[in-house]
This record gives sequence, structure tokens and C-alpha cells, in this order.
Amino acid sequence: MFKITKSHLSDIYAATTAEAASTDIELLSQFCRVEKWSADLNTGLFKIGPMARDNHGLSHDDECGLLTLIRCYRKDDRSNVLEILESASVSPSRFCITTETTLDNGRSTSIICIGESQDFTETGGGTIEGVFLFPRLSSVTDNTVIPMVRQ
Repeated sequence: MFKITKSHLSDIYAATTAEAASTDIELLSQFCRVEKWSADLNTGLFKIGPMARDNHGLSHDDECGLLTLIRCYRKDDRSNVLEILESASVSPSRFCITTETTLDNGRSTSIICIGESQDFTETGGGTIEGVFLFPRLSSVTDNTVIPMVRQ
């Protein structure tokens, strides 16, 4: 599933209480792991954390550019992911991407990427910030990852 929107959805989700937010985080952590990421559009480099690096099969020492990240995803999804991230890098927008990676050991990992681009200037640049969600979809008995349903 790929989705990009130019509308501002923050008004819809702005009215949450601290108690509801705490409950939401607990519920979310029951079903997936979450990690922040960001991209500096001046340099083209992504800052991703250790969990995202592990799930993308990336070294913890390497710089991470757009193409490095894109190469980690399913071949069928790469052009769509690239198109969405390129679109987000030229005008403020929000997006949601779902795909998966296959690591060298053959393990597949489902990935949901949600982000927002902002802070554009006349001279270029800006930032994209978001979260990676790594669903906890493995079976308790055999640790086989259940593939995500594609639309």
C-alpha cells in the first residue's frame, strides 16, 4: 500500500489526552516496534536508528542515503517508494509506505514507514521526519513471519 497526501491531518488527531496517548503507546507496542528516523534534504542523508538498520540489513557504521535505503526493499516496491520519497522532498507532504525487506539470512521483515516533509527554504533543502513501524507478526510456535496483505 502506498499513500501520499498534501492535506494537513494534524487537526483531526490534535484532540488527544495524555491518558489516551499513554494507552495508545502501550497498545501500539504490543503489536509493533517503533523507531524515529529523519532525512536532511540538504545532504540527502537519512538518520535511522539501530533497530531500523538491523531490519534493513545495514551496517551501523555506513552513511545511509536514499538509494541505500531503497535497495533494501522488495524490487516490486522500489520505484513506488522512490517516487513517494522524491515527491516528499520537493513539497511539504505526509506519506505512508508499506513494504518488506529480505535479509541475507533469508528472513523477511515487514516495514511500515510514515513520514512528513517540511521546513523547505528558497535555496532548497528541508527535512523529512517519520517513524518506522516493525510489526510483531511472527508466530509464537515457529517464528515464521506472516506476509503483509498487499492492496
